[in-house]
Amino acid sequence: MDRPARLAVGVVGMGRVGMVLGRALDQAGHTVGFVAPWQEDGCDEGLAGQWVPDAPVVDPVTAAASADLLLLAVPDERLPALVEHLVINGGFRPGQIVLHTGFTAGVSLMDQVVSEQILPVCVEPLVTFVGNSADVERFRGSPVLVSCLPELRPVGEALVIEMGAEPSFVAPDEVVRVRAALSYVEASLDAVVSGAKEMLSATGVDAVPHVLGVVLAGRADAMRRGEQPAARGALHGAEVVSADLRELGVVLGPVGQEVHVAAMRALVASAVFEGRLPAAGMAEILDVLHRPRSEGASE
Repeated sequence: MDRPARLAVGVVGMGRVGMVLGRALDQAGHTVGFVAPWQEDGCDEGLAGQWVPDAPVVDPVTAAASADLLLLAVPDERLPALVEHLVINGGFRPGQIVLHTGFTAGVSLMDQVVSEQILPVCVEPLVTFVGNSADVERFRGSPVLVSCLPELRPVGEALVIEMGAEPSFVAPDEVVRVRAALSYVEASLDAVVSGAKEMLSATGVDAVPHVLGVVLAGRADAMRRGEQPAARGALHGAEVVSADLRELGVVLGPVGQEVHVAAMRALVASAVFEGRLPAAGMAEILDVLHRPRSEGASE
């Protein structure tokens, strides 16, 4: 792939995401000329001074005015107002690449500025930034979702590659589905991890966050290798499943127990489909999972 020409960059958004992406663009050889905050977006002038030290802090319109590449990295709910502000005040110009992090709004966010003849590309880093110098290295090699019109895909992917990350293209009409899938993963993990943390803490296990971190990292590593990690308890027979349900009912109550049952049913179905669990084993486990919880708790 041809390297894009060196670009003059303006960054609006002085929070963690804006400063990491600004630094990555700077390290790729582009010139970050100005940075600007927007509506108290987590502005961190310390990060700006550390990662883009040669870029003065100005207002958004000034940051945008001379930029070949304009990066808009503010919280999703504040992005529409920023776009409107730039339109009203002449912040956009024809041919300008507008890289924004508004994955929630997707490409449709830029419908209101079609007349400006800009080139909008949406990017969504999937790594979590914590606000220190390790963020830049954490970003390298991490996946970044890219969504834009098909004709702009080479531009968006080239910029992400230049920043050292790995682009994954999402067609504009699939953004809602991808967003829902990511929300499902995050919400499910938050609920499961919270429940597991509560249970492990009650047993007196030391360093619970570290223990759970290792378990989750093992799952993630196996997924990256295309492997299916062995399940603890879930595929070890109906008696183990029943015992787990009793403990979950005591510690987490009926709601937590039902969440586990739903997850177990999905796991069992997947294991049978992949040949990791015989049909007979499936029937025994599903029998336990379908029993009234009071019956399972009394065994």
